[in-house]
Amino acid sequence: MQSQLRAESWAKQRSTVAVNKLIRVYFHIVRNTDGSQAAATIEDINNEFQDLIDDFDADNICFANVGFDFINNTAMNQSLDPDDEDDVAMLHPFLVPNCINIFYHQSLGEYGGNAYNIPNTFCSIDDGNIGLWSTISHEVGHCLGLLHTFSTATGEEYISGFNCALHGDRVCDTPADPYTEAACFSANNCNYTGNCEDPTGNTDYVPPYQNIMSYWGLGGCDPNHLTSGQFARVNSFLQTDLNLITTVSPATVGAGLGSFSSGYYFRTAHNSISINPSLNITGSTIASLQSKSVTCPPGFLIAPTSGSITIKATCDY
Repeated sequence: MQSQLRAESWAKQRSTVAVNKLIRVYFHIVRNTDGSQAAATIEDINNEFQDLIDDFDADNICFANVGFDFINNTAMNQSLDPDDEDDVAMLHPFLVPNCINIFYHQSLGEYGGNAYNIPNTFCSIDDGNIGLWSTISHEVGHCLGLLHTFSTATGEEYISGFNCALHGDRVCDTPADPYTEAACFSANNCNYTGNCEDPTGNTDYVPPYQNIMSYWGLGGCDPNHLTSGQFARVNSFLQTDLNLITTVSPATVGAGLGSFSSGYYFRTAHNSISINPSLNITGSTIASLQSKSVTCPPGFLIAPTSGSITIKATCDY
């Protein structure tokens, strides 16, 4: 709650229009202990990543896919319960720092995805929701501070929008959403057909059927966009939440002096990266250098053995 209040206070005092933000994400594909039954393929991850880019592009928010790994753990793959703290703790040793970590499992129980906390730097997706209803953008949206459009955690939103800044999803350009009342919609044609009352007694809901942070995909709709108000909320969390700030790339960065033989070496920037010829990356280091422009000096040589190196361009805003 403190993170939410801090973000909202920042938003009231400043413009929250994004200016070319680049956020690092890291993917984890969970498999059974014997290496079988992977919850996703590399092709799945590439498609999911593209969906994430497409859904946030309108706000000049881009993402850098800095890597992926496989985790062999049957319990984590087949029976992780997002409501069990001990189960969620199984994810912690695999969290890559300074990234939003996205895990894929074959089963999350009753959940198609879960962000565990709002905001957060990790989330999970059930393999049945890969490519479905923009689930990846929904869960990353939670990580970036977005609530469900039908949230009542701080009170129910009026249809008139009078209390929109403090109730519901606390975003004023997403209309009040009666989704939690099953009688309020038709699963056949995605129309509001009920007579549910808001706290003032009004019944003329116009639900946000296409909003990515809704659940209307379950009602036969096509969630496919976020609003400018939701983007403003995301930007306020990216500016104020200490954990999320570490996932955001600078405008320019240098890949400088040093030798790295293990761990992670990520350098991402939304404008340019300049690589120092003395940079030495070897061994099991997982490295990624991503920006619109990456300048490699003559003679630059890196040679990870069991690790990997990715050098590529990111979004061109």
